[in-house]
Amino acid sequence: MCSSDLFPSHDIAEALAKKSFQIEKAAVRMPTGPLKVVGDHPVAVAVHTDVVVDINIRVIGEQA
Repeated sequence: MCSSDLFPSHDIAEALAKKSFQIEKAAVRMPTGPLKVVGDHPVAVAVHTDVVVDINIRVIGEQA
């Protein structure tokens, strides 16, 4: 993930690619910008011009 403690759309697209979902980073819609806090965050993914899917992203803090 991103070393600056922010999780931008390209990190989410890369994580989805690891799960066999090929999504362009531009398709990940994050109206409030990069994720900055631990927790669950709703994110919209435009899989097609007329198809937008809402997914839930869980940001987990680093283990000490």
